[in-house]
Amino acid sequence: MDQEEIPDQTTVYMCGPLPMMKALAKQIKKKNPKAKLIYEGFKFK
Repeated sequence: MDQEEIPDQTTVYMCGPLPMMKALAKQIKKKNPKAKLIYEGFKFK
């Protein structure tokens, strides 16, 4: 993600295990705090 730019009006949709989404959300917000995040978590059984 280091080379990706995230414009101000970006909405990011994520689905996956909570630890993965937290890590991704942290990276996204670091690049652009204005980005909107929408997510759905799940657990592997």
